[in-house]
Amino acid sequence: MDWPSDSDPFIAPNNYGFFDFDFPARNAGQLCKVIKNWGQNGTENIVLEDLRDLNDWERLSQVAKSFIIYQDLTTVDNIYQLPRNSFTILCIPWAESSGSEPPNYTDLPIHPSCKIHWENIVRVFNLPSHFPKLAMKGDSSATSIIREHDFGAGLENIWMHTANIISELDRSVSDMAKVPSESNSFAMAATHLGQKSLTFAVMFGFSDGQVLNMQDHLSTSSDAIGHPLLMLGIYAELQLERLNFMVNTSHDIYKDLVDQLKLQVTGEAKRTLNWSMVDTVRLFREIEAEVKTAQLILSKVYSSAEEQCSTDMTKDIIRKTNLFSDRFNDICTSLDGLGARCRTMVDGLSFSMDIITSELSRQEAKTASALSFVAMIYLPLSAIATIFAMPIFQWSNDWRDLLYRPVHSGNTPSDSNLESSSNTTKSPVVSGYLYIYIGISALFTSATLIGFNFYMRRRIRMNCRGQIR
Repeated sequence: MDWPSDSDPFIAPNNYGFFDFDFPARNAGQLCKVIKNWGQNGTENIVLEDLRDLNDWERLSQVAKSFIIYQDLTTVDNIYQLPRNSFTILCIPWAESSGSEPPNYTDLPIHPSCKIHWENIVRVFNLPSHFPKLAMKGDSSATSIIREHDFGAGLENIWMHTANIISELDRSVSDMAKVPSESNSFAMAATHLGQKSLTFAVMFGFSDGQVLNMQDHLSTSSDAIGHPLLMLGIYAELQLERLNFMVNTSHDIYKDLVDQLKLQVTGEAKRTLNWSMVDTVRLFREIEAEVKTAQLILSKVYSSAEEQCSTDMTKDIIRKTNLFSDRFNDICTSLDGLGARCRTMVDGLSFSMDIITSELSRQEAKTASALSFVAMIYLPLSAIATIFAMPIFQWSNDWRDLLYRPVHSGNTPSDSNLESSSNTTKSPVVSGYLYIYIGISALFTSATLIGFNFYMRRRIRMNCRGQIR
C-alpha cells in the first residue's frame, strides 16, 4: 500500500518521473497561472500572473529559489529567510488526451524546456511525497497529515493536504444540457509551514473560471491566509461550487423534461420514454452519489485536520479554526441541500415516467379490450361456420329456400340448350339453412358474452375484497 512517507514527506527527486510533459491544453489557449502573495500583510499584494513562455517559468523559478528551503537532501537554507503569512499557488490546466488513454493530473501541458523550472518549483513548494501516485489513481480522495521536519532551525510542524477528484460527470452534464463542455474536476497538493504561516500549493486540472473563483476567495478571506487549513478551505469551496454547477444544470434539464411531458399528449409522450430518459435518471442518481461521496470525504479530512490544528493552542489559531469550522458546517449543510435536490429530481422524473407508463398501459389495455370484444363476437361465428363446413353434413341433398320450402335442384345449362333449359328449376343463392347457422351462432355468442361479463364482475369483486383486507 502507498502510505504517506515519514522519512521524507516531500516529493523526492526520484518521484519526478511520474510527471509527463509536452501535452496541449484541453481548452485551446489556456495557460498555467500563479496566484501569489509574497508580502507581509495579508491580501494587499495578491496578484494573478500567466506563465506564457519559458521566460515566465524561468522568472518564477528564480523567485522561488529566494524562498528555497533545501536545494537537495544535504544543503539546507535557513527557514527564517521566508516571508510570513504568504502563499504561492501554481494552477495547471487539464491536458488534452493523447490516443486512447485519458489524461490524468500527472500529464502536464508544459513544454519540456520548462521541466527544470518545474522541478525547482516543486522542490521549493515541498509537495507531499504521496501525491504523484495518488494523482495517477482513479479514485476521488482527500488527505491531511501533519509532520515534523528540520529545515535547519529545529523541528518545524508542516501540514500537508492532498485532494484528488476523478469524475467525468461535469462533462456528461454539460453535454446533456448542451452547454460548453468543461470539466471542473481538479487535484491539489499543498504544504503549510507552521512557524512562518507560509503556504505553497499546486492545483491541477483547473479551468480559468476556477482560478478566478479561488482568487476571489483569497481576496475576501484575509483571516484564512496564514492558517494551516487555508488550502483545505479552498478545496471545500471549489468542490461546493463544482457540485452546485452540476446540480443547478441538472435541475434545468429536469424542468425542461417535465415541461415537455406536460405539453405532450400521451401518444406523443410515448416517444419521449426512451433510453435517453433512462440515461437522464441514471445521471441524476450518479450526481446524488457524487454529492454524498464529496460530503463524506470532506467530513473525514476536515475532522482530521481540525484535530491536528488543536495541537497549536494559540488564541489566534483557535479563533481562525473556529471560523473554518463554521464555514465547513455551512458547506456540509449546502451539500445536504444539493443531495436532497438530486433525490427530488430523481423521484419526480421517475414518478412522471411511472404515470405516463401507467396511462399508456391503460390505453393499450383499453384497446386490447375492444379487440377482445370484437374477437368474442366473431369467434363463435367462425367456430359454427367451421363446424357446418365439416363433411359430416350434406346440406345440398335437400335444398330449401328462405321460406323453408323444398327446392328442386337442376344442372347448370350449357350454351347449346339455353332455350330448352330456361324452365329448369335451380338452387337458390342463399340456402334456407342459414337460419339454423344464425340461430346457433347467436346462442354461442350470447353465452360467450354472458360468461365474459360474469368473469369480469367476479374478478372486480375479488380485487375489492383484497384491497379492503
